[in-house]
Amino acid sequence: MGLWVRDPSVMALTLDFIAPRSGHRFLDVGAGTGAVLQNLLTVCPEAGSCLAIDTSEEMISQISDERINRCCGDAQSIPCSDSTIDVALCRQVLHYVDDLDRCVSEISRVLDSTGAIVIGQITPFCEEDECHWKRILTLRQPLRKHLLTLEDLVSLLLRNSFSIVRCTQIRAKESLASWLSRYSDSQQQCEGVRALHLSAPDEYKRIHAFHHTEEDDIVFDNCWTFIRAVKPSYFSESDR
Repeated sequence: MGLWVRDPSVMALTLDFIAPRSGHRFLDVGAGTGAVLQNLLTVCPEAGSCLAIDTSEEMISQISDERINRCCGDAQSIPCSDSTIDVALCRQVLHYVDDLDRCVSEISRVLDSTGAIVIGQITPFCEEDECHWKRILTLRQPLRKHLLTLEDLVSLLLRNSFSIVRCTQIRAKESLASWLSRYSDSQQQCEGVRALHLSAPDEYKRIHAFHHTEEDDIVFDNCWTFIRAVKPSYFSESDR
């Protein structure tokens, strides 16, 4: 499990962007083992229905909280009726979705007129680290469909008629050794990723705050980008 999954600062900001309220209905797209919804129900036990969707039956089956409904499904065809969700969350999942516009369109369909989408995604910090960040991710996670930046996410939401109401970025620590150990990669692939970190430009190392440990590990900062966006009708109805 990645350090980011239950990182207290990342989780706290995730919940802050979700802004859970009593009776609200929540959808976690790409929920994994349900960490966000479990934390949400801890801080807001009066929350309404909670639905966790993931393509991995193995991950979904690990959700033990009976208050969380589980569904093995696709982000591009969400098994929910129209206008039945108050907040939809996509945390560190969009890079695996084939058709991002179809996914966001589906989320728009299931959201109530005053509903919101919350995106939490690891991105590059800026243009200065983007190129090398993409080189590392291309080698480390070849199954990725997209290498998303803040600009990509904003563009995705705007062209699907969402209005962005909040956006921020924070730092979260990651261990290279831990990151490399989480998947059954070949030794050659792991060595290649480590080499890309060791040979990273000085500016990249500065931006990501590289720290070499006594255990011959590299601890670095990831950039977490959070966006909350709403459907246009949110403004028109709330102003009535």
